[in-house]
Amino acid sequence: MRQLYNVFDSTKITHETIRIALELKQKGNYKAASLKDNDAPIPSDKNQFLEYLCAKHLGLSREDGEPLLKAAFKQQFKIEDEYRVCENCKKPFRFTRKTKRFCSHRCQLRFHRKEA
Repeated sequence: MRQLYNVFDSTKITHETIRIALELKQKGNYKAASLKDNDAPIPSDKNQFLEYLCAKHLGLSREDGEPLLKAAFKQQFKIEDEYRVCENCKKPFRFTRKTKRFCSHRCQLRFHRKEA
């Protein structure tokens, strides 16, 4: 299966992503969480790293901070949503290319036959 365009990658989080997430945080109502040790080393495990980022830079728990980071990541890299609506059958589908408009080749053929 091809890689989706909207895959959230925690290794690509930059200062810009954090800045956008902080702006999104100001617009919403979130509970604050504190990091116990400010001098703690940056964890190498993905889950612990996301928890560390959320607590240290956003002041939120992981449950509140991770959706903010994902939204900021999408906004920073101009990534579209994971699902689109098929132009023929009007059902949602996961797309693998930016130009994909139909859920299947069959729907694509049916649509173009209707148009012709």
